[in-house]
Amino acid sequence: MIIFFSAIASSAPIWQFNGMTPCNNFYKVASLSYRNKSAECAATISNSWNAINNITKTESGKLWLTKNWMLCQPLNNTDDVTQLKDWAAGMYEYLAMNDLPYPSSMIEKLCEQMTYHALGDENLLMSVFRGLSVLFNSTGESECLKYETVNPESTERGWRYQTCTEMVFPDCANGGEDDIFEPNPWDFEEYAQKCEKKYGVRPIADAIEKQYGGRNLKTASNIIFSNGLWDPFSSGGVLKNISSTVQALLMPKTTHQVDLLASHPNDTLIVVQTREAHKRWIKKWIDDYRLSDIP
Repeated sequence: MIIFFSAIASSAPIWQFNGMTPCNNFYKVASLSYRNKSAECAATISNSWNAINNITKTESGKLWLTKNWMLCQPLNNTDDVTQLKDWAAGMYEYLAMNDLPYPSSMIEKLCEQMTYHALGDENLLMSVFRGLSVLFNSTGESECLKYETVNPESTERGWRYQTCTEMVFPDCANGGEDDIFEPNPWDFEEYAQKCEKKYGVRPIADAIEKQYGGRNLKTASNIIFSNGLWDPFSSGGVLKNISSTVQALLMPKTTHQVDLLASHPNDTLIVVQTREAHKRWIKKWIDDYRLSDIP
């Protein structure tokens, strides 16, 4: 048996599960990074979903988007369009999680291109394409945008399997004032069917709460929960102190696990202070362990 004496839990969304956190909170926080960089950029992304839907209603529209977005796989049907939108949403999520709080961030570069939210669907979508090109074609050498597959060897595959078994993260988007994503309600039964089709497993909606007690952390000790408040996963994180030994460290305007990265000349003061706090807690835990009778 492995016994864990203590933990630095950075960006740990332990309350992101069924019934513990509103399903749209993840996307609300993910939208902050874009809205705080540029209201025009956020509006462009928000309007892009309807623009894609409008353009792809016709075969000629699908052909136009395939050509102008340089898609490797042509848009042949609504499933392809959905996959393209899922890819774009995934890119926005990824950036929101991993955009570092330094000058010339990736979101800043993306948003510099997204400036046509009210000039018609085609102009808007070309603006979005230029922004997304910052991600998929930063070198200018990519021949086409490959939206239809995920590397089967990547950690993403393992993560998706986990979310289809014990780690069910309900997520939904409302769009409009709430977030910049396409409205998408949470439907557990539909989600479960997709998991069964893809992996041959059926998720258990409340497995985490039943096994670990949900929001009840009364018996926990020696855990430091650190969260960047621009990290979408902070929406399911522990943001208040639970006890003298279960503490929350908050980093405003900071994204996913920045406190666990190596130091950088442009680190913000709060990130530096959080790392120093981690060191103090780790030293205390080591000292306490040495004084204890734990074998």
